[in-house]
Amino acid sequence: MTRRLFASVSAVAFSLATAVAQQPVPASYYQVSFIKAKPGKLTDYEAFLKKNLPGIAKSQIKDGKWLGWAFANVVTPTGSAEEHDLVGVYAYDKFEQLEPEDAPSDTIKSAIKALGFASPEDYYTKRDALRDIVRSEFWRLRTSTTATAGTASKPGDYVVTTFLKMNPGKEADYLDVWKKYSLPIQEDRVKAGKLKSYSMWSVLGATGTESKYDMVSLARYGSFKDLASEDDLAELDKASEQIHPGKDWRQMRRDMVGLRSVYRSEVIKIQDVVR
Repeated sequence: MTRRLFASVSAVAFSLATAVAQQPVPASYYQVSFIKAKPGKLTDYEAFLKKNLPGIAKSQIKDGKWLGWAFANVVTPTGSAEEHDLVGVYAYDKFEQLEPEDAPSDTIKSAIKALGFASPEDYYTKRDALRDIVRSEFWRLRTSTTATAGTASKPGDYVVTTFLKMNPGKEADYLDVWKKYSLPIQEDRVKAGKLKSYSMWSVLGATGTESKYDMVSLARYGSFKDLASEDDLAELDKASEQIHPGKDWRQMRRDMVGLRSVYRSEVIKIQDVVR
């Protein structure tokens, strides 16, 4: 995996397909990589990605290997809490497509040559001098708001990415309550133009007591000022009363929140999308 193209920016979304590279039919799986640029090389690495990855991504999408590619900058947190400064995403519709390859495919070799690199190794050498991969993960889509062409992601969108740790054995219960309580509210926010998409993902392989998180939620907004609605409790109360009339929605909310804890939350800004 370390030598293949995935390691270049792969993975967010933030893709972070419902949040970062949303398709009319959402991707089922993401490979997400959290990337730290070499000191003083962030601008150079972003330029490298924008110049080279779209062409490679288009060739892979045309061959049916990927559904989409995207990368985003971390907006918050900043300072010493910023463990990575970029998030890269590849979107797939089948798990088998995520399997690592022993060598670059002929499609990738041709795309890399067309970009002016002497060989895949030449590409890797120039890429690796600009960044390090902090970690790379596979995510599986569990549920999301309805994807349409009108809600497709684009550069400039912001994604609130929340990493969640489920109480032992409670992932299914959490998803059940979230679908009943929160999903209808998020759908309403999308229709009202306050939110572009919301999705929940399982982190594959994140098991055991040492795993820091095992689910991720992605809330995507069209502008930074729209993020204010993320913490607007008065708006949430009003929406809950309208969408869940006659139900004890406060208890539903407590039941949902009581099944998990928040490990980390960050805001990323989408820089480029290919689909």
